[in-house]
Amino acid sequence: MLGLSAYHITDLPLLLLLHPMSSVYDLLMPSAGPVDVLNHTSRGIINAIAFNTVETSILASCDLDRAISLYDLRTLIWISQAILTMSANTIFWNPMEAFNFAVGSEDLSIYVFDMRNLSRSLNILKDHISAVTDVDFSPTGEELVSASYDRTIRLWKRSEGHSRDVYHTKRMQRVFCATFSSGSKHRHIPKQIKRASEIRGEEVKALNQREENRIKHSHAPAKRSSAREKMVLETVQ
Repeated sequence: MLGLSAYHITDLPLLLLLHPMSSVYDLLMPSAGPVDVLNHTSRGIINAIAFNTVETSILASCDLDRAISLYDLRTLIWISQAILTMSANTIFWNPMEAFNFAVGSEDLSIYVFDMRNLSRSLNILKDHISAVTDVDFSPTGEELVSASYDRTIRLWKRSEGHSRDVYHTKRMQRVFCATFSSGSKHRHIPKQIKRASEIRGEEVKALNQREENRIKHSHAPAKRSSAREKMVLETVQ
């Protein structure tokens, strides 16, 4: 297994470094060496790791050999594993339901699992036409956002199988990251776009003002454009 990156364990002074031995280091004693060593069942590369937001000693990993693995730092053993049809690129825990997590896969789908039973997924979200590169839960845990290699960002209801909104532009490139805002952490409430098709308050005011101006000036005589305004070249004698 090749070393790819390092992960900080939430609410704990611990750092997980991915290398051939995948070791856990204590940030308070960086020179003391690794405090734990993860014995991976995977023979390939770990694509991503996510720590449970409630049980911070439990982590989930998606491996290049198509495995989804759960590991407990307290017992230093892998507690469960599932094999997908293709390898997964990203993994994220539900912030409101500590047992559930979502996985974005190369097979164009997003899988929602319950860590207590990895033999079957709770739901499969399908709409992307290329590999899913990132996935994230909303702060409420009821919706997901996903990024894909197909140049789109999609919003999903957790309990539904298809996306409710898709964001895409003509010049949009491959999307590798997507996430929800955390809320009013910095003493302001961000205005989140829930549905792209809905007309918001500012747009309604602008449309009403435009219609009032049209009615107000509809009876005014049309102004004839001069030759100068038409940019017509005149013959010079």
